[in-house]
Amino acid sequence: MLAFMNRLYNEKLLDNNFAVTEETAAHSSMLNGRSAFMFTAASRIQNMTAASANPSQFTLLGVKALSTAKGVRPMYNYAEDAVMYSDWCFIPNRSKNIEHALKLLNYFYTPQGNLLANFGEEGVTYNMIDGNPVLTEFASKNPDKLPIDGILRTYGLLNFPIIQDDRMMVQRFPLRQQVQAMEAWADSDGAMYRIVNPSILPKYASEYAGLLTDINTFIGESRAQFISGAKPLSEFDQYLATLKKMGMDRLLEILQESYDGYNR
Repeated sequence: MLAFMNRLYNEKLLDNNFAVTEETAAHSSMLNGRSAFMFTAASRIQNMTAASANPSQFTLLGVKALSTAKGVRPMYNYAEDAVMYSDWCFIPNRSKNIEHALKLLNYFYTPQGNLLANFGEEGVTYNMIDGNPVLTEFASKNPDKLPIDGILRTYGLLNFPIIQDDRMMVQRFPLRQQVQAMEAWADSDGAMYRIVNPSILPKYASEYAGLLTDINTFIGESRAQFISGAKPLSEFDQYLATLKKMGMDRLLEILQESYDGYNR
């Protein structure tokens, strides 16, 4: 993978600033025609289309993950994690409102609370029609051209740790290009291989966090250097040796023991 990315970089097909480019800069690059491909989310397709000078002539499509041969389904797609961690919410012991905080969290798992989390405020962002929540034009065709996601994060809790309502998902993406992208990105065998929630055993939490921070930093920096050529691929074995010295084997031991405990 690094060799392929380095080749793209050398052929000027990869932005020289790939390691530091922020999302807003990437959007600008797409809109002014400097770039033709970026890593993004389906919601951003609507954002960029609305911001383009000629929305009818500006089209973005979702490309599914590359595979080794034509017709081979990718093991994972973009943004699919091999390991899925749960979202956790921590309430400090010193809090004077623990009971109220728990009641609030619990509310989002009630039918009415789940509606609020997914659809926002009834009469403003959605109306009940034949027993189903339907987005209002304020949300789906906002007069100020605000995207659906931004509105629903203002009035609800879209994408936060809640139960996602399928009735929201079918209304969330008004552009056919967004639906196409979601279908393309879902085309993988990720569900067959994904490890779900291997929580780190409490006795290893501090050690794990300490190892992970330094190792992740080193991996990120080295990846960028290998791709740009600042670090030649001939040093890859040396890179692995450095990871070993930093405690990678121990990190894997902690992960494996925690995963085995989860399975039990």
